[in-house]
Amino acid sequence: MKPIEKLYALLEKKGIYEEAIQLLKEHANRLKEDVQPDPRIAITYEIWDDASLEAGDTDNKGWIDDEGVSMKPDQYDIEDGKTSIELAIDFLKENGAFEASSSHFNPGVWYTNNNYHEDFKTGEVEQRSYHLKGFSPEEENSIFNAITKNIEEERFNPRKFAAKRFSRRRR
Repeated sequence: MKPIEKLYALLEKKGIYEEAIQLLKEHANRLKEDVQPDPRIAITYEIWDDASLEAGDTDNKGWIDDEGVSMKPDQYDIEDGKTSIELAIDFLKENGAFEASSSHFNPGVWYTNNNYHEDFKTGEVEQRSYHLKGFSPEEENSIFNAITKNIEEERFNPRKFAAKRFSRRRR
């Protein structure tokens, strides 16, 4: 008899088989949650000045948040019917990250705001990139489609896109 079979037999003999199975299932679910990370968006930066633009590379770069901002829906998001995908799309849009690292989807694609901040005194431009972590390839693909769709809208109908952005600012 295998050890697990011995355990089941002992639990059944003691009359606590069903209760033990329920506790094991709950424990397994907690372990699964611990193993599966929350969906997050990690953020990197690059600072470009005239010299780095001329060289084609910058040494002034790194992580702003390598753990990432959680995209796990909280109680209010759940009540509003928001998913981690929708939270990620909103987060990327709010941060102006409309440029995907690839024109075609592939897992690991990231999104960039090439003009996050510009210092008009020094001429330095900060670029930020947003990296998806803990999303399934299917979820990443949904995010990619939503973000790149907005780019196409802007290209083909800039008035509609500008009007949409302007109306959000006035609220």
